Amino acid sequence: MGGTSLQLVGFLLSFVGWIGVLLATATNDWVLTCDYSINTCRKLDEVGSRGLWADCVIAIGLHHCKPLADILTLPAFDKAIRTLIGLVFTVYT
Repeated sequence: MGGTSLQLVGFLLSFVGWIGVLLATATNDWVLTCDYSINTCRKLDEVGSRGLWADCVIAIGLHHCKPLADILTLPAFDKAIRTLIGLVFTVYT
């Protein structure tokens, strides 16, 4: 009985981990950019966000994203994260 419950807990935790990896990969809110404090930027509509796959501008009623297609111009951090997530998907699927 104890082994079965441990297996169930392990399965549920791994499932939650997969959901977390999928959400982290899909979102574009990894880095918020602003010239002022974040509260001032939200009032002035000057907030930008950057993810692994797109660079976005956020304003009232507008969420415009430009895809980051050229991997050679990306910072080293973005290249490393893209590679690691690609390895995770390749190895575990």
